[in-house]
Amino acid sequence: MKSEKSDDPCQDTNILLNSGANWSGANLHMKDVLRFINQHADAIKSADPKALVTVGDSAVVESNIESNNRNYYSDHCLTSVGGEPKGTIDFYQFHSYVWQGKFATNSPFKHRASDYNLDKPIIVGEFATSCSESKDSVNNYKYLYDNGYHGALSWQYNEGGDCADHKDVTDRGMNAIKDMTSNGKIRINL
Repeated sequence: MKSEKSDDPCQDTNILLNSGANWSGANLHMKDVLRFINQHADAIKSADPKALVTVGDSAVVESNIESNNRNYYSDHCLTSVGGEPKGTIDFYQFHSYVWQGKFATNSPFKHRASDYNLDKPIIVGEFATSCSESKDSVNNYKYLYDNGYHGALSWQYNEGGDCADHKDVTDRGMNAIKDMTSNGKIRINL
C-alpha cells in the first residue's frame, strides 16, 4: 500500500507506515482499492441480492484495534470513496500468520472477536497451523470458536505453497469443533 496523506481518513494511509501493511511492496492507492471493492460488491449484490460479500485482509486495515490500524473497509469508507450504496461487505475476514514466530499484537489469535468492536461478524479466513504460535490445529480452531469468531477457513486445503497445512492437520482442527453448538447451530443446506 502506498503511503499517502489525505484529509479524508478513508484515504489517508500514513497511519499504516509502521504497521507492516506494505509487505507486498505494491504501489496501490487506497482510493483505488476501496473503489474496486465497492463497485465489485455492488455488482455482485445487484446480480444476486442474497449473495454475501467479503474481502480478506488483516486486522491492520479492517479494524481500529490499535492506533496504527484503520477500518478502511467500513460501510462509510467503501461507499464514500466508491460511490455505490450497495457496495459494502457483509462480514469481515481476517488473515493471520506469524512473523518471526509470533502473531502480530492485533491478530485474532490474540483477541476475542468482540475486542475489535466491529458492526459485522468476523471470520478468520486465512491462517495455517504450520505458521502459528501453537502449532496445534485443535487449539487454533477451538480458540477461534471459543472467542466468538463466526468461522475459520485455514489456508490451502490442497496442501500447496508456504504456510499450508496437510489435510489431516486441517481435518483435526475442523473435527474438534464440528459438533460444538454453544455459539448456536447453523443449518447449511447444500
